[in-house]
Amino acid sequence: MTQPKKMTVDRLREGHLNLSEATALAARIPRELTDIQSEESAETLRKFLEDIEHHMLHEEEIFETVENSEEASEELKDLIASIREEHEIFREKGEGIRNFIASASLPIEEGDADRLGLMVADYGDTLLTHARLEDEELFPRLDKHLEES
Repeated sequence: MTQPKKMTVDRLREGHLNLSEATALAARIPRELTDIQSEESAETLRKFLEDIEHHMLHEEEIFETVENSEEASEELKDLIASIREEHEIFREKGEGIRNFIASASLPIEEGDADRLGLMVADYGDTLLTHARLEDEELFPRLDKHLEES
């Protein structure tokens, strides 16, 4: 195991914990993120989505390294493939939210805010399940792989 690889996974885990907290907040109180009265509040929601997608890009760097490793188990590679598929779902859902915001007039009307709230809550719930999979399955397996390589 090389120290830089371990440090990269550790940084990924640290960012992930922050991501989990932010996602939990979004799932519990979608109204705060979807009560869009101004371009500034719309930008806050867009930034939230961009931060999640940026985090996923960091994961992709790790995934590529593991997938190209001859020592990585097929089980770990399959898990990574599954997580990558979920990342694509998040990108699509995030794009749907961004498109909804772009097409709505500000301030967002109550009915539209309710619809947006449901979209954000769904995104947050799905992301929490995804984060749990990474916490309980991915990170322990990545640690084991790095210890063995």
